[in-house]
Amino acid sequence: MQMRKLSDRIRRTAARTCSKDPKASTLLRGFDIPSREKTRLNQYGRPAAEAKLNDSPGELLDSIFSRLKQGKTVSVDDTAKKAVKSKTGGTGFRVLKYRKLFRAKLFIADIIHSKYHSSREPIPVERGWGVITEKDLPSIHLIRPSAEENVSAPTLRGDLDRVMDLDGAVPNFDPKTNRPSFDATLRYISQPDSIRRGSIPEYRPASKDPHFEKVGDESVKFRLSTSSSTRAMSLLYHVISNFKPTDLSGLSSFKGKARGFTKDGYSPVALTISSTDKSCQAFSVDPAEDFSETENVLSKFGEIIERLVTYEDENYSKLFLKRGPTLNGEMGGVNGVSPHPTFHNYSRFEKLLIRSQVDGQRQGSRGIELFDIKSRAVAPTRYHLTRYKQFANYKIQYPRGVTRSYELEFYDMVRSVFMKYAFQLRLGGMSGAFVCFHNTREMLGFEYIRLQEIEQYVFGSSHWAEKAFGFTLSLYQVIMETAVNAFSEYPRGKLRIVVSSPR
Repeated sequence: MQMRKLSDRIRRTAARTCSKDPKASTLLRGFDIPSREKTRLNQYGRPAAEAKLNDSPGELLDSIFSRLKQGKTVSVDDTAKKAVKSKTGGTGFRVLKYRKLFRAKLFIADIIHSKYHSSREPIPVERGWGVITEKDLPSIHLIRPSAEENVSAPTLRGDLDRVMDLDGAVPNFDPKTNRPSFDATLRYISQPDSIRRGSIPEYRPASKDPHFEKVGDESVKFRLSTSSSTRAMSLLYHVISNFKPTDLSGLSSFKGKARGFTKDGYSPVALTISSTDKSCQAFSVDPAEDFSETENVLSKFGEIIERLVTYEDENYSKLFLKRGPTLNGEMGGVNGVSPHPTFHNYSRFEKLLIRSQVDGQRQGSRGIELFDIKSRAVAPTRYHLTRYKQFANYKIQYPRGVTRSYELEFYDMVRSVFMKYAFQLRLGGMSGAFVCFHNTREMLGFEYIRLQEIEQYVFGSSHWAEKAFGFTLSLYQVIMETAVNAFSEYPRGKLRIVVSSPR
């Protein structure tokens, strides 16, 4: 009904405009678009039926795009601008203005400019964006680098891996008896100021990672990590899915609550593209330094928790705490104990080579199962990050409910980080995420969330998740190619681009 009202307003406006200007009628009649509206007479008593638009502005765009694909030209001038201007605030055939009418399409941007040409020059075909179909989507290949064949991802300490076989969250301590569900030393979290400096390796951007040379070949044009791809991919997914909300059908306590993604998921992403060779045939993509995510206390706690759940208590104290013995040796080992080397998987998608960090593994019935470790601070801590110490005694008390529950934490994850998790897990060939709930002082509970469940809440099913994954990667590659080709005359400089969504 809303679509019909919108198209009717556009059609009536076009009819009024064209009845006063036969030039507009001639222009629109050139598109040969039928109309079901009855013929009217203009002020001169002549039929004005040829000035009517179709029921949907989307069909007009389809006709224009079809003409462009056939090599024909489309002329647009100020008269056409008047013919299509409507009360919706649109200033032309901008696809994003009518995105609610295109649920089955990607976008066709720049086919016709929002600012029309007064010289009536035809728009070249190559200036339009093409439509990506399922047939155009290549498969993604997972690569384990030869340089790390003898390196394996760490395993969970103690019996934490039994969480992976259970449904739902498992409290670290029984809320009634206060008995530990796992090793009692897992209760308290080391504070950042108690960690030995340099014991946790720093993040290495793709431009400084030598393993890309050993893994990729000459056909690889762009080297990137999940940190420089998943946030941008999320923005692209929002656009091609028409800003589709999440599916909260599995959360009974939050029926009727907000289903859309959080505002942070729509924030722009800045990337830096730099050449990796003199011939400028290969490029690395890193997060822009001045636009990168500000390191906050939660990211530090995430690094600490990741090691707390993969090292036995004695080894953890020796390797990472300041009160432990002095480190010695190139690997920072202590008495024969060395930290786990960082384990990466690489995913190949046409000209893209993407690095993914794998945090853990376990031997299951189907072989080795890889997973990611995620730390998740409780809601009050995230909402008031500058005063996080005030909520160090906050506890999760209930499995379900809208307050102090694991269901609340799960609900927030669905709307804020699940899409990023889904892309990271797919790129790394991982089966799920091992989530550690905490209040920055104590470890409150654990939950293993499989990739299929994450995709169910975000995309609706794994089938549509696979399609969305392929489309967004293809679109990401198109954007990288377009940016590099547009500035090919500056081969030695760094190119910074900003990816943003219209919402």
